[in-house]
Amino acid sequence: MQPDWISFQYVPYGFNRKGLPFYLPAKIKQIVNGSNWHIMFHEMWIGISSLSPLRHKLYGFFQKSIALAMIKYIHPKKITTTNYLYQAILRQKNIEADVIPLFSNIPVSNRDTGFLEQIENKYSIQFDNEMFYVIGVFGTIYPMASLPKVLPTVVSSIDRQKKVVVIFFGRNNHPQELTHLKSILSSTIIIELGELPANKVSSIFAVLQEAVLCTPVEHIGKSGVYAALRLHNIKVSAPASQPIPGYEEKIKQYTAQLEQRPSKNWNADFIANEFLEYLQQ
Repeated sequence: MQPDWISFQYVPYGFNRKGLPFYLPAKIKQIVNGSNWHIMFHEMWIGISSLSPLRHKLYGFFQKSIALAMIKYIHPKKITTTNYLYQAILRQKNIEADVIPLFSNIPVSNRDTGFLEQIENKYSIQFDNEMFYVIGVFGTIYPMASLPKVLPTVVSSIDRQKKVVVIFFGRNNHPQELTHLKSILSSTIIIELGELPANKVSSIFAVLQEAVLCTPVEHIGKSGVYAALRLHNIKVSAPASQPIPGYEEKIKQYTAQLEQRPSKNWNADFIANEFLEYLQQ
């Protein structure tokens, strides 16, 4: 039975650890049939900036060649990506792509009051007391996220009469980064929770006044963590990476649009319906 649509989710580093799946265009060519094809570019080629190191530009040249070859063989009816930066990169190659962000993988759950009370008792805090200002850092703390610079700046902006609580939770594959952050945030109350089931993550989201994202601002459209925080209607601060000449305005425009997107529009059902409507256009 021939499907109406084939949706190909492209992540170059998911097909090859160096992001160079040279075999892929030929494999794709073998399965192209009369179905409508859709490609979602979750990642693009690297080395896009004039400031990129030569090594990245070299890798990016081959990554770009592979992506363009796939498009040539597939002739997709629809192409999407998660953010305006990637859309702008594709447009430079005369490839039109529409932007559909990721959805939250953490649904909104009822508060686990027993779980929250255990944390309050252990650290002598009160989540619903306005004297405490609670900041969350969820997920892996990537070295390139510049959190040692961003997080202290956020903390210093809080009213000094409030007691600042910083909660680190979720899987973190860079424990040395967390150790460093804890050392420079010695004046705050630090809580480290590690990995949690989805309902407990939602409970922590419910008590946050703000969250600091580990994903650079230009990539937040592809961040499931950002989507989860926005679904829970949490104020999000995201670090900026190195300047990307020629793309700064697009990044600002896209970030502003995401901030204005209602929290209810970040759940899986809404994004799925948005995607289905898009395919029918």
